[in-house]
Amino acid sequence: MVINGNEVSVGTTSTPGSTALTVTGEGWTAAISGVEDDGDKMTLDAQGRLVVNRDGSVRVAGTGFAPGTTVDVWLFSTPTFLGDVVVRPDGTFDQLLALPDGIEVGEHTVQMNGLGESGEVYSVSSGLIVKASPVAPAPKEKELAFTGGNSLILAPWSILAILGGIGLVAANKREDDEDAFDSAAVHR
Repeated sequence: MVINGNEVSVGTTSTPGSTALTVTGEGWTAAISGVEDDGDKMTLDAQGRLVVNRDGSVRVAGTGFAPGTTVDVWLFSTPTFLGDVVVRPDGTFDQLLALPDGIEVGEHTVQMNGLGESGEVYSVSSGLIVKASPVAPAPKEKELAFTGGNSLILAPWSILAILGGIGLVAANKREDDEDAFDSAAVHR
């Protein structure tokens, strides 16, 4: 933690498995957490660093800051301004700031800088791991409705029906031939 440009020791809470890095000083607190695009807070990694998906956000919150001032939030290694947050009349702030489009996956640092009620400049930094956004599963192909029977079961019956039809046609032809023969014999 840096106050007025000088490094100072402060109480921190950033245990692996928790969802925020919280820094506590005399009369003030500051917290930073990673938030998924669906609003769920992400847990810190094994080294106590924030973890955020590439399409996620960083939430900054605090108490004991000078009312009406702004808290600037930056992302480093390449300096990128995430936004500024206005401190409420009661000295608190709480804002969700989206990570910029095109941010590289990997290790970064998030830093917030604000003015305390005592007039001192507070600067809180945390390691930040940007992960690739999870890939949504491909939509399942819709199954077509079943509109027919099993062709392996129906095939023998179809063949029998065809053969039966051929048999009937042949029998009918035979009857016609016999009728034609009888008719020819009568005319002689």
